[in-house]
Amino acid sequence: MAVTITATKYFTGTGPIKFSEIRDTFGDLPGSNVRLSDYKRNSTGDIDWNEDNTISPRVPDATENAELSDTNSNIQLQDYRNTIKQYDVEQSGNEEERVYTDGNEAHWNNNLSKNINKNYDVTGTIYANETSKYALTFEEGNYNNLYINVSGNIYGEGGSADGGDGGGALYLNNKYDGDKVRLSIANNGKIWSGGGGGVDGVDGVDGNPLSCIRIKNWTAVNIKGSTHLCETATDNNCIRPEFTCKQTTDGVDSNVTSTNKPSGINDSNVSWNKGVVKSGNRTRCRSSRDGGGVGRTGWVDSDNGDYLTVNYAKKDNVYQCSSRYTMSCTGQQPYTATGGTKGTKGNSGAGKGFTNRNTSINSSPHVGNAGNAGNCNTCEDGSGSSCGSDGNPGNSGGDWGQASAGSAGIAIRKKKVIINNANPNNVKGPINNI
Repeated sequence: MAVTITATKYFTGTGPIKFSEIRDTFGDLPGSNVRLSDYKRNSTGDIDWNEDNTISPRVPDATENAELSDTNSNIQLQDYRNTIKQYDVEQSGNEEERVYTDGNEAHWNNNLSKNINKNYDVTGTIYANETSKYALTFEEGNYNNLYINVSGNIYGEGGSADGGDGGGALYLNNKYDGDKVRLSIANNGKIWSGGGGGVDGVDGVDGNPLSCIRIKNWTAVNIKGSTHLCETATDNNCIRPEFTCKQTTDGVDSNVTSTNKPSGINDSNVSWNKGVVKSGNRTRCRSSRDGGGVGRTGWVDSDNGDYLTVNYAKKDNVYQCSSRYTMSCTGQQPYTATGGTKGTKGNSGAGKGFTNRNTSINSSPHVGNAGNAGNCNTCEDGSGSSCGSDGNPGNSGGDWGQASAGSAGIAIRKKKVIINNANPNNVKGPINNI
């Protein structure tokens, strides 16, 4: 940053000082005789040099003018040496978080509270990169005859992408009752506060659990004391194989030795479809003419010991060559599958501010992200599906001086300040009073 201080000094050097030169420098009082008392230092506080050209005495109060008496006595021409009548400070370049007090010496030589006309011209950029601070601050103090002219930029910082509030641009706290600070803003000037930050979206919801069924197969061993698996040769509803698969007793004389049935299977869904001779095959199997035998509708004993379903009702020849069988069983096993997982939330955007001033408000990091899609899950057989809902998008951040989830920063926070030429283009953000 650069600061240029201009305070033209008069009557420099060692040459003689003429009374006419004093009059020409500080202004003639029209319609009156010129008196030396009209050119003493005027230490009165409440003076507006721009509004009244008849003010007397004519020499403003300033640190540089302190040698000149403010009384009618003891006025000497030599005391006009290096006096000034205006004090100007021009800011240019880039400057971070400038703070002034009415006793500031670095730039103002303790003149901020004195009645000399002072111009503060912002032609460069003053910025804040922290939302807790204003870009340009005039702390509480007495500011007398201060004119602030903004043709450059005063930028606040944008709110963070977690609902953070935007930062302020200009803070002016003038407690002096005798005068108001004049703030003039050029059409191309900018006093822009930071936009508010957005907030993240909300995660979606997991899908409901799925009630599913899987087909399970297993074997069970049946041991029977007699030669027939079924009770009689004409037993059309041979129940012992089914009881074997259910691994319970039929209450007659069957005996189940296997514990292979999977857990969770309801007996009402259990069935059998085949039996294999376990042991004790006869050397030669003989059939009965009436189709006596065993089976759902009958079994036939093949050479390899398998029992295959035949049409018992048609009196197919059947064989039963053993009383020990390994049954092939099947059943429906209910199970619960987890629902599809939820989609995750979208992230929020940051408010527009100095740090991201060159990035479009329609681009990252200002734009909130869309939520992610939910996932789906299905039963093993594809018979059911459950999907989690999508995550919600995050909010975008606010543009200069605009709120989002977070509040916009304050463009101008003031006390005893008169503002000239403020419009929506050169002031963005609220203006409020202290």
